[in-house]
Amino acid sequence: MSPTTQTTPNAGDADRFGFLREMALLLIFLVANPAILAGTHLVDRVVDGDTFVLGSGDKVRLIGVDCPEAQGPNKPVEYFAAEASEFLDSLIAGASVRLEFDGNRTDRYGRLLCYV
Repeated sequence: MSPTTQTTPNAGDADRFGFLREMALLLIFLVANPAILAGTHLVDRVVDGDTFVLGSGDKVRLIGVDCPEAQGPNKPVEYFAAEASEFLDSLIAGASVRLEFDGNRTDRYGRLLCYV
């Protein structure tokens, strides 16, 4: 019979496991808690009356606001879409805005859903 070898973990293995466990927990916390992304962000440009783009490139859709559509494939521009876009532009273009999340963090188009 051959002897069974048993290895014992060394301190380095325990340190690596602890580090990986902490990183996994941090990742879960960041993904599960959308309020982490809340805060002040710079507005790059306005897309339409209820959507704008942050300096980071993320698109934001305003919660509680439904404006006429100014863009869309094979769709005409809806009445007052230009005015809605101009109004949002006058409020936030180039400004720093505070974002707050509620419920779902993104919509089906990948835009962030936020209060401003």
